[in-house]
Amino acid sequence: MGTVFNDIGNLTQNREYYYDALKYFQSSYAKADKIKDFEVMGMALTNMAIVNRILEKYEESTKLFEQSIDFALKIGGEQILWEAYLGFARVYEQQKKYDKAIENYKASIDTTERIRSRIVLEELKAKFLGTDKRIEAYHRLINLLVKLYQNEGKNEYAFEAFDYLERAKARAFLDSLELSRVDISKDIDAELLNRETELEKNITSIYSKLLATELTPENRNNLREELKNYENEQSSLKREMRKKIPAYANLKYPEIITLEETQKTLLNTKTAIFAYSVGQEDSYAFVITKNDLKIYHLPDRENIQNLVKDYLRIITDKDNQNFTLGHELFNHLVLRGLEKNIKNIIFVPDDILHFLPFEALITNNERKSWLIKDYQIAYAPSMIY
Repeated sequence: MGTVFNDIGNLTQNREYYYDALKYFQSSYAKADKIKDFEVMGMALTNMAIVNRILEKYEESTKLFEQSIDFALKIGGEQILWEAYLGFARVYEQQKKYDKAIENYKASIDTTERIRSRIVLEELKAKFLGTDKRIEAYHRLINLLVKLYQNEGKNEYAFEAFDYLERAKARAFLDSLELSRVDISKDIDAELLNRETELEKNITSIYSKLLATELTPENRNNLREELKNYENEQSSLKREMRKKIPAYANLKYPEIITLEETQKTLLNTKTAIFAYSVGQEDSYAFVITKNDLKIYHLPDRENIQNLVKDYLRIITDKDNQNFTLGHELFNHLVLRGLEKNIKNIIFVPDDILHFLPFEALITNNERKSWLIKDYQIAYAPSMIY
């Protein structure tokens, strides 16, 4: 019954009836408390905290998020934890407590990645991280770091924003491989794969047991110790895989490349990388050259999506001769990041930009000059591939 009230609360919240939603979440918590359904109790606490944040009742929201996080840590409920950290971060950001907001965004991302690594079925992994809600922490953290960089001029904010952009893109690329059912384990040592599979199953099994409602403190501690041992064994296996089968390990367990490494190893003075982050509220272009990093604001997501959709219709119409929209997209997406010496461009798209042929953008509207005419163009899903 607690789950039903929680679901009704979510629907009511989506319709922006926030005080009614609070009542449903409170009922959800009360019903779940009677039968000690800890997972639903944690979800209800988090949802109540989110509604209070929306209502700008920050003190109450903070208390509820603290309860939710403490609750999740006690029961090992990381499914609750990632969303609580995300909500906590948003409360801190709205109060301009940026250090604490960054800390909690990172905690949400780390928790999400841990959960994902414990899901055995590949398609479920991709779907788990593929939801807008769970990718939200990446975009919000990137957005906050960019704003702090633009306001304070500290390069470390820009570098860190790039690092999290890479984490999000690397994760999205692996998710696309998993959903497409590409077999990256072909011709791999069967013993290593079996060990990997068994460890993933054992870790997932223990994580599920930690959500059980009737665990003594001793049993819970024993399970956590067992989980720690399996995770240490998994870390050792990853190191072994990097030595014996680096191609597989790099795909399955990517090591994110830093901005400094990107500039040092991937770029010459005539090449620029344009990496895009298209978020629900704010979107950015990161332009990386051999010696510089530029970040500039893009139109909002809906605007970008509409522009790209309209331009795709235009360039597939054989009778069309008006490519003004291609020049508008060029101005938004590319122009501000170009330097005179650049001859090669590597595009790392995001969201609907994956469908945009950047070659077909117009650099000069009067002469109908295509981008491909003046630049060598390539694409990459992220910097590490």
